Amino acid sequence: MTKAECIHAFFSGFGLRAYEENSVPEYLDGSMAQENTPPYLTYQFGEDDFRGYPVPVTVNLWDLSDSWEFIRGKADEIAERIGRFARLACDDGYIAVSKGSPFMQPVTFDRPYKRVMLNLYLTFVTN
Repeated sequence: MTKAECIHAFFSGFGLRAYEENSVPEYLDGSMAQENTPPYLTYQFGEDDFRGYPVPVTVNLWDLSDSWEFIRGKADEIAERIGRFARLACDDGYIAVSKGSPFMQPVTFDRPYKRVMLNLYLTFVTN
């Protein structure tokens, strides 16, 4: 699995559609009949090789609910899966995912959306 595929598989593993932040489709189908609306997750893609320096990335959880409960629950689920760090195996080695600081921040200016921003680090132990 390439680095990009590995990162996408990780973010797709939380029961939400996951998109690289510059690749969110407007529609879910080719006939443009079903609009793409939250809940979904967007992430920044960053790639490196082993140098010992983490790559900071931002993940956004999006929802259209009137409550923060669902989206904060997903943030907690991601935090639990990461723990101290999550190790993602890829073709060239592995990627260590760790939580940044602050880890979670609610963002309220995107009404009617609820958005939670997560700060993460990706450390590439790869060729």
